[in-house]
Amino acid sequence: MKKTLLLTCLLLPLLSTAQLQSVFQHKIDSLYAKHKDAVGIMVHVESPKQDVSWSYATGVSDIKTGIALKREQPVLIASNTKPYVAAATLRLVEEGKISLDQPIKQLLSKQTRQMFEKANYDLNKITVKHLLSHTSGIQDYVNDAYFELVNEKPKHIWTKEEQIKRSMQMGKPQKVGEKFSYGDINY
Repeated sequence: MKKTLLLTCLLLPLLSTAQLQSVFQHKIDSLYAKHKDAVGIMVHVESPKQDVSWSYATGVSDIKTGIALKREQPVLIASNTKPYVAAATLRLVEEGKISLDQPIKQLLSKQTRQMFEKANYDLNKITVKHLLSHTSGIQDYVNDAYFELVNEKPKHIWTKEEQIKRSMQMGKPQKVGEKFSYGDINY
């Protein structure tokens, strides 16, 4: 496998855009065929210097209906952004612009701060580290009902305020730093 991959990588610069797309499509289809437990795979390659803008999808969009995944359909990227946000945050820590142990109160806008304080969150206790480690005690706004709402209104652009308000409706603040509770609200 390693030799095939190496050979493929060495030959890629010699291929036309159409040939590259064919190679990528074959690799994606092969990967999907090996992992049938995957719902679907969607790939987009953007390389302006090489004049490449290519998308491909295989699999299903909905397990229940079996509707095919389409390359142009929107997808929720949600958790895929967390590593980038964490890396950017840690870069700010490296640059001395923020601290992991810094309370989040002064990092939030006045409106956001007021929303959390109205719901009895102590923003002087919640730190950047708590947010990154999902131990902030902030209730998440995501549950099955949220996904139903998103599916009912696929073109609705959810605001930060709507998500925070929903979070406040989900329950009371939990103890800070005591329990891991994965949630989009932390990011």
